[in-house]
Amino acid sequence: MKKYVFYLAILVSVWGCSQKKETYLPQSKTLVASVYASGLVKAKNQFMIYATATGVLKKCAVVSGDTVTANQPLFYLDNLNAQLGADNARAALDLTQNNKLDKIQEVELLVASAREKLALDESVYQRQKRLWEQKIGSELEFEQKKLAFVTSKLNYDNALNKLSQLKKSVETEYKRNQISYDISNKIAKDYTVSSPFKGRIYDVFVKEGMLITPQTALAVMGETNSYYVELEIDENDMLKIELGQQVLLTMDSYKGQVFEALITQINPLMNERNRTFTVEATFKKLPPKLYPNLTVEANIVVETKKNVLTIPKNYILKGDSVWVSETHKRKIILGISDYENVEVISGLKKNEAIYKP
Repeated sequence: MKKYVFYLAILVSVWGCSQKKETYLPQSKTLVASVYASGLVKAKNQFMIYATATGVLKKCAVVSGDTVTANQPLFYLDNLNAQLGADNARAALDLTQNNKLDKIQEVELLVASAREKLALDESVYQRQKRLWEQKIGSELEFEQKKLAFVTSKLNYDNALNKLSQLKKSVETEYKRNQISYDISNKIAKDYTVSSPFKGRIYDVFVKEGMLITPQTALAVMGETNSYYVELEIDENDMLKIELGQQVLLTMDSYKGQVFEALITQINPLMNERNRTFTVEATFKKLPPKLYPNLTVEANIVVETKKNVLTIPKNYILKGDSVWVSETHKRKIILGISDYENVEVISGLKKNEAIYKP
């Protein structure tokens, strides 16, 4: 019986030692508070390319990875009808231009003839008037010459008016046909999709022979060797984010490496679907090689404090209190935190040990 009591005493002693609580002394450290975010690498001016017309893709002039220049044709859609319309409009415009010159020239000849007739009749009338004032000749002859002059004056004025109206009419017709041609030519050009700027084709989504509509994404394009990071920030953290803040980035493509960036743009509209805001960060130094849509994880540094009293997060109880002895808890006031430690503003001193829960 004494033997069993002896063994029981040993077991109780060992169990008691194993239950001794772990302690920690608060330490002064530099604490960096950050906000976590995830996102994607984006090429600068990255966007989807769409056609503005509907047609069958006749030719795809680029492949993924191609570098293109500004205004370089990328995709050709079947545009036979549109080209015929543009050609017909061009022919109508040329015909209007030729008719315009012919019609104006014809009426200008009439004006010139009427002007010469007027000058002649006016000269005859003035001579006859002087004779009549000297009582030479008959009154009938004077009235005839006067009537001829007045008639010529009316004919000349009518010719001038006709020329003026004709010029306005043919000019209006020419402008109308010019607009028709411009529209037809624009429609024909819509069947050729060109690059808006110098850059790189990162992906092509279509193949020749496909039916293309304005809703069909043809390719994705962006600038070459110019990248930024697009991050999603939870609405609860958004008030901490400001322009110019430091961002520490990690990527699966570069395991074990950290890249620095800066917040350069904050988009103020929240995405209602996932309750996040979008911000953009620019690399301080680009990694050796990047591709659009690489995933990134980020820590945005929102505050840094030096020489602050800190304790591990796993020592804190619910309600911001800690064990200051094996039987007593104390309420403390906390400040900023990182992933492991939290700042103690008041309630603890540096030499006071705390017990791990």
